[in-house]
Amino acid sequence: MREEQLRQLDKSDLEDIARSERISGRSRMSKRKLARALYQHFRSRNDEPTKQELYEEAKRLEIDGRSKMNRDELKQAVEEHRVN
Repeated sequence: MREEQLRQLDKSDLEDIARSERISGRSRMSKRKLARALYQHFRSRNDEPTKQELYEEAKRLEIDGRSKMNRDELKQAVEEHRVN
């Protein structure tokens, strides 16, 4: 789930999700911090970057043709750029 999607949920919904995921300190967190904690929690379960994240990295690295690449192509291009 993306952080923007989590931020659109009510705080009570975020607390319910945090409870089910056993996020500690959830009762003291603001809505924004809950959304961020959940985003990081879900991301850590799936360490693979999203296509958007790869695209942003490719943009920062000035990789040509990035707008026409799919997720796997972006991942490969970013990894190759880091090696070189």
